[in-house]
Amino acid sequence: MSKSAYVRCFINGYEPISAPPTEYYRILGELRAIGNNINQIAHRANVTDDIRAEAYCKEYAVLTRITDDLTRAFLPRKHGC
Repeated sequence: MSKSAYVRCFINGYEPISAPPTEYYRILGELRAIGNNINQIAHRANVTDDIRAEAYCKEYAVLTRITDDLTRAFLPRKHGC
C-alpha cells in the first residue's frame, strides 16, 4: 500500500490491520467450494423438479454463517483499504 493510500485509510476512518494467516485463506477457499457445490446441487434439484429447497437453504445459511464468523475472527475491523 502506498503512503498516500495509507493516509487515506486513516482519513476515511479505517484502521489498518495485519493480513490474516495463510490458513484463513485455505479454510475460506474450502468453505466457498462447499457453498458452490450446494448451489450446484440446488440448481440441479430445481431443474429436475426434485426440490428440497428448505434443506438446501438451511445448509447454505449455515455455510454462510460459518464463513462470516471466520471472516470476523480473522478480520475483526471494517476493511476497505
